[in-house]
Amino acid sequence: MARNEEKANSMLNRWVMMKQEERVGSLRKRPAIASECAKLSEAERWRHQLLREISQKVGEIQNPALGEHRIRDLNDDINRLIREKYHWERRIVDLGGANYSRAPRVLDKEGNEALGPSGYKYFGEARNLAGVKELLAQPEPSADAKKTKRDVTRLINADYYGFRDDEDGVLEKLEAAAEERLREEQIASWRAAMEDKKKLMGEKAMDLDDDGVGQDMREVVEQMEQEFTAHVPIPDKAEVEAALLEQRKKELLSKYLSDELVTELQSAEQQVKVVTGHVVH
Repeated sequence: MARNEEKANSMLNRWVMMKQEERVGSLRKRPAIASECAKLSEAERWRHQLLREISQKVGEIQNPALGEHRIRDLNDDINRLIREKYHWERRIVDLGGANYSRAPRVLDKEGNEALGPSGYKYFGEARNLAGVKELLAQPEPSADAKKTKRDVTRLINADYYGFRDDEDGVLEKLEAAAEERLREEQIASWRAAMEDKKKLMGEKAMDLDDDGVGQDMREVVEQMEQEFTAHVPIPDKAEVEAALLEQRKKELLSKYLSDELVTELQSAEQQVKVVTGHVVH
C-alpha cells in the first residue's frame, strides 16, 4: 500500500488541491481585523468558518465532565467568536453582501437562547457554575424602574415634534377657515375706525379741493411759506459766475506756473486790493 507522502504527491490529489485553491482561495489564517479583507467571497468564507467553530464549541461545552476551568475557557472562546462574527458580518455589508445581523441568535442544544448581562452570554454547563446561577436568577427590572435618557428618547420621531401634522390636509383646512375669519374681522375693524374718523373730522375736513387738498391744509401751507425767512445769505447769479471764474483761474495758474510764482501773484493781488481800497477811501 502506498504511503501518505506518495498519495499526497500523486497527480490526482495535486489536481484536486489545485482546483480547491482556485475555488476557495489559498489556505491561510483568518485575518485578525475584518477590515483587512477586500473580497466578499473571502469574508463569507471566514464567517462560515466562525459559525463552524462556534457550533463545535457550543456542542463541546454541554459536557459537565470537562471541569470548571475548561468550561469557563470554552464560554470565553464562544463569546469572543460571536463578537468576531459580528465584525465580519458588518464587513460583508460594507462589501455589498447580505445583511446577516437579522439572522437567528445562537442557541444551545435545547433551543434556548444564551443568557447573560452586558452582552456576555453563558452557554451549556457554564450556566451551572458557581456564581453564575445567582447572576442569572436576578429578577428582571420592573416596568416601574427609572428609565434612562436613551429609553425615553428611543421612540421619539418626527411625529413627536409635529413635523408631519399638515400632511393629512386637516390642519390646512382649519388654518384656511381661521385665516378667512381673521381677515373679515380686520376688515370690519378698519371700516369702523374709518367711520369714526369721518365723524370726528366733520364735514369741513372732508370738503376737498379739485386737486384733493383740503382748504384748511392749503391755508396752513401758504402761511408757512409767507413766514419762512432765510438766515444764510444766498448768492445771486453774478456772484456764482465770479466765483467759478476765480476757481478756474486758480486751476490754470497751478497747472502752468510753479507754486512759488503762484504764491507771489496771489500776494501781489492782495497788495493791489489793499492799495485800491486805500485810494477809494
